Parts: sequence; structure tokens; C-alpha cells
Amino acid sequence: MIYIKFTYIDSITNISAAKEITKNEPVFPRINSLKFEWQKLYNSPVSVPEFFGTCEDSEDTNVEGVLEVLTKESYDNLYKQELENRFVGKDIISAKQIRLRLLEQGLLDQTINIVKTLPQNLQIEWEYGTELYRKSDLINSIKQAINLNPDAFDEIFLNDDKYLQLQDIRNHEKQLLEDIENDKELLNEQ
Repeated sequence: MIYIKFTYIDSITNISAAKEITKNEPVFPRINSLKFEWQKLYNSPVSVPEFFGTCEDSEDTNVEGVLEVLTKESYDNLYKQELENRFVGKDIISAKQIRLRLLEQGLLDQTINIVKTLPQNLQIEWEYGTELYRKSDLINSIKQAINLNPDAFDEIFLNDDKYLQLQDIRNHEKQLLEDIENDKELLNEQ
């Protein structure tokens, strides 16, 4: 597996966003097995968006849009730093806000079922608490029980601007991936 840092390329000219502003639809570099993992959000907005992901060892990474090939260790360290920087000062969320964010992510029902299995003091904290703490026993218990990357669960605690930005990015990336799949199907049909 190859770990890479990359940015958008112009869908028509294939020129990297690191070289010039994309004039057409921005897309990911043309690497068949490219798997987007996360985006650098700390210190955003930036002129050149930085994405991180992986691809198969057999792929050519010497293409427009690939900014750097990373070792697994440096990739993991950058991700850890990103998460630490994202959550500076945001350890509390309102009960309403966490429920709405869990609902948006399709995790509310699962979380409610998990809470029912927890000790009574944690159930009371969930039911009657007005604020929830990211590092509390309740949240740690939920994170351990839910089938989700614990760091991804922490994203719920991002401040509103960062959370909304992340949701917009995810929706955009989902659309880009769907467009890539549709383009591949069209090419295969021709």
C-alpha cells in the first residue's frame, strides 16, 4: 500500500491545483485504486486543499495532483497531529447538538441502544445531561461499543464551522467518487 498526500486536478486540463486554480470541475488525481481517507482541515481554508489517502503498490504516483508519497509512519503522524489540532479547546458539546450530529451520521439509534446497555449512572448522564464531554466515561463507552473509528466519532465534537466544513467536504467527495465510478462505467461501455 502506498500512502500519499494529494490535491485536486482540473477535470479537463489535468493541471494540479497546486500549480494553478482549477477552471473546470476539480477531481482527484487519476489513480485507479486511490482511496481518499482524510483532508487536512486544521488551518483551513488554504489555497491548495490537501487530501490524504492510499493506493495499491502497483499504481504510478508520479501524476498530476500527487503532492508527496509518504511512509506509513509519517502518514500516521500527520493524521494524529491533524486530529489533535482539530480538537484543541472543543471538548464539550450540548446534548441536543450531539444527538443531531449522530442523527445526521445515521448513528443515533445505534447510540441509544448502546446507552441502554451501559451502567445506570451513564444512562442518566446521557438522558439528563445538558453537556457531554469528549473524554467522559459515557463517550468513551459509546466509542468502544460503536463499530466506528474512534477518531471519526471525535469529529462530532468539532466546532460548528469545522464540522459543517467537514460535512460539505464529505458530500463533495462522495459526489466526486460517484462521478469517477460513472466515468469508468462509461469508458467500459465504449
